[in-house]
Amino acid sequence: MSDELISRKEGQESNECSGPIDFMKTEMARRGFIRVGFGGLLSLIAMQQTLNRALAQVPARVSGGVRPKSVILLWMGGGPTHIDTWDPKPGHKNGGTTRAINTRVPGVQIGHYLPQVAEQMDKICLIRSMTSNEADHTRATYFLQTGYKPNPTMVHPHIGSIVSKELGEKAPQYPLPHFISINGGTLGAGFLGAGHNAFVVQNPSRPVDNLELPQGLDDQRFRERLTFLNYFEEKVWKVTGDPKVKARYDVYNKALNMMSPQVRQVLDITQEPARLVQAYGDNNFGKGCLLARRLVEAAVKSGTSTFIEVHSGGWDMHNGIFRALETKMPELDAAMATLLRDLAERRLLNDVIVLWMGEFGRTPHINNNEGRDHYARAFSIALAGGGIRGGHVIGATSADGSEVVERKVTVPDLIATLYTILGIDVAKVIYNTLGRPMRLVDPEGAPIQELLA
Repeated sequence: MSDELISRKEGQESNECSGPIDFMKTEMARRGFIRVGFGGLLSLIAMQQTLNRALAQVPARVSGGVRPKSVILLWMGGGPTHIDTWDPKPGHKNGGTTRAINTRVPGVQIGHYLPQVAEQMDKICLIRSMTSNEADHTRATYFLQTGYKPNPTMVHPHIGSIVSKELGEKAPQYPLPHFISINGGTLGAGFLGAGHNAFVVQNPSRPVDNLELPQGLDDQRFRERLTFLNYFEEKVWKVTGDPKVKARYDVYNKALNMMSPQVRQVLDITQEPARLVQAYGDNNFGKGCLLARRLVEAAVKSGTSTFIEVHSGGWDMHNGIFRALETKMPELDAAMATLLRDLAERRLLNDVIVLWMGEFGRTPHINNNEGRDHYARAFSIALAGGGIRGGHVIGATSADGSEVVERKVTVPDLIATLYTILGIDVAKVIYNTLGRPMRLVDPEGAPIQELLA
């Protein structure tokens, strides 16, 4: 398909789902990329050369006033407890068996399950005063990952899709997707189109499938198939002008670009020293964090942007929460602490924002099953990197952890802050396929000035 044809239809995108729930499990899976077809062989060659040169460069620190371009989102699916992580309440009955421990920052304490993270607290800013009124998993996930509450008239893009469009499209050619989700599916790109959906790595422990030509298919036959495919795609585009044709073309190119040997190298965590793999943790979350660091490093070297989402499930602890935390928290502690230390040692921490959060918190009171239930009125998140002021705490909750008593922070506030740090215009208006305007950030949201200082 010619660039001329694509540019003639620029701005037209498809809206293939009728409501937000249709997008809740949308994922641009690897097999989906490969199966639908390929396009733009010449672009693959150019992009291969670009990444090959980038990987040969020495990592460079982006600092001195230059904004970070990338984000690593550590997503705690199910709703992580704030009282047992970032906002302990020792001595109160709501605190349960969780003890408070000192951190590297004098006066800042966190739950005793996170001793390694405590040593990295000088890099972390805690927001202990997040508040929301969405305590349903599906609705709250949508809210935290888009900045908007579900609306049947519009499917909002994931924040990773916004980063892909606003920063990725302006960046140099880059063969990796600008939005990658590790360890599970994620929300889709909404009306931005399939080209900004996440590429999903289901298991960071093994190589991504289908990145090599099938057995019996040589380069010559492959090129012939591409020529044949592009011929018919261009014919359909000329006749119909259907924006889904362009969306397919984008997907074909993403699939083709992923077949680069250099891409396979970036996705292969076995390239890392065994001691570092062990430090991150011999589990999918730890390995996902290690892969996230490799992806961010490749993006920084290439001068581009990336949004990496690493999933950790199992935080919906309605029963036996303290027994569950004894198993779950060491994985988080090792992976998050090692990620922050690794980024800092590689002089990459200024180039990436690390954001830890889930869809809400958990009840301060302990239920009859020795668990904690859904709670959105008060919860915590953590941020690091990207020039963010580390060793800092914003907001506070009451002595029992049930109410925000100092500096309420809303979800739109958080998203506005994230975009501001990245240099994305929070007042920008984009239009869906029906021409309806939408600001990138809910107008009620305002950047958290204390965090930006």
